[in-house]
Amino acid sequence: MQGSGDAAMTERSAGMERLARRIQVLLRPTASRYIISEYGKYMLLTLAGLMVLYGIVELFEIGRLLYRYRADLKYLPSLFVLKMPLIAYQMIPAAALMGTLIATGLLLKNNELIVLRICGFTYARLFSMILIPCTGMAALDFWMGDRVVPRAVEARNRIVIQEIRKVERAAVQTESGTWIPGISSIFRADRLSQEEQVLDGARVYKLDEQYRLRSYFEAEKARYGASGWTLEKGRAFDFEPGQEVQPRAFESEEIRLPEAFADFEIFRQDPDAMSFGNLWTLTRKLAAEGYDATEYQVALHSRLSFPALAAPLSLLGFALAHMGGRKKTMGGNLFLAVLASFFAWVLFGLTIILGRHGLLPAEVSAWLVHLPLVFAGLVLLTREL
Repeated sequence: MQGSGDAAMTERSAGMERLARRIQVLLRPTASRYIISEYGKYMLLTLAGLMVLYGIVELFEIGRLLYRYRADLKYLPSLFVLKMPLIAYQMIPAAALMGTLIATGLLLKNNELIVLRICGFTYARLFSMILIPCTGMAALDFWMGDRVVPRAVEARNRIVIQEIRKVERAAVQTESGTWIPGISSIFRADRLSQEEQVLDGARVYKLDEQYRLRSYFEAEKARYGASGWTLEKGRAFDFEPGQEVQPRAFESEEIRLPEAFADFEIFRQDPDAMSFGNLWTLTRKLAAEGYDATEYQVALHSRLSFPALAAPLSLLGFALAHMGGRKKTMGGNLFLAVLASFFAWVLFGLTIILGRHGLLPAEVSAWLVHLPLVFAGLVLLTREL
């Protein structure tokens, strides 16, 4: 009798285990959809909140710009709307971190993560589900940075330069370079380097009051400094009436021009106003012509690495949410999210600056920040679990 009773108990236990496995199989698809929808929802809600906060700050910045140039308030709505794509592009990785941290904190508070673990979800499987909305956010970020942001930045710059700052001069982009009209000269440059204040492949046409050509200079570089413009390694041609034109070579020569380098910065090719394909073409062109393309190479690689920050930041948010368990409040989660986002943003900006100044290779400067974020996320997760 005892043996038959044990056998019955064993059979009932095996039946319960089979039933539990069947329930797990049935619940997993529903649970997976629930996880994806919850994390996706909080990522989008966080993005909306960040855009509202950033937008309020941007309104004050636009107001300062309009007041500085005594411009009409009618430009405010256009400038604000055209800035929103760039704000969204910059905020999406932070939204992935904050959304992950908030959603995970709520699941922990409501004991839903425990239920998911009972249903057979490992932490690796849970995070793989989180990566689905996270990948969607990264794809959206890349698309905006490649298609929407360049057009918005270009339109906004045009309003600021032509309508607000009232700059009537316009640069002309040709295959031979950028042609810029000055006050009494015409400039042509292959590239403008903002950090070095240099015009590469410079050509200067100096005109008289009747707009007749009086002098022509061609140089490898035109460098702007405290004493004005200095041409390096080039030739000069003076056009005097009744005299034969003779080229004059020079290693370094100062020329007096009323323009400062700041007058040319508005004609610089802004990486934010260029698509990924245009950046790729420009970097190859500059490298083939022997010019320093570091700034644009860093921008090219960061166009991929910045949206990809959503994944390591989500891992970090998932790990931070487990610190303190159910006892941690929503305010604590938000504080950690803001702190982690600020740290990641500063670190990414620092590596990008180092890359632009040639202290780090372009690829390394764009992708270096991902390593400490992944490492920190894994260390925190293993300690809490």
